[in-house]
Amino acid sequence: MTNPNTPVIHRGERALAFMIAGVAGLSIICMILGIISGIAHFTLVPVVLVFPLFGFPVTIVLIIALVIMNAVRRSREARSSR
Repeated sequence: MTNPNTPVIHRGERALAFMIAGVAGLSIICMILGIISGIAHFTLVPVVLVFPLFGFPVTIVLIIALVIMNAVRRSREARSSR
């Protein structure tokens, strides 16, 4: 049987979580490609080299947004359960 107290993950939180994973993963892949291109001496499109400079800060902002959304949801649930 399932536990009736299992937390429900809302659509917005799930979307933010996948966005965080996607942007962070793509930034890591681009960073690895930049290292490999430096070792192998081949050129890459400049977007691949610059993407981690913008991708990681965007990831941090998305994480902060997810934490705020989660805190607001929990405080609303705590108020309604009183």
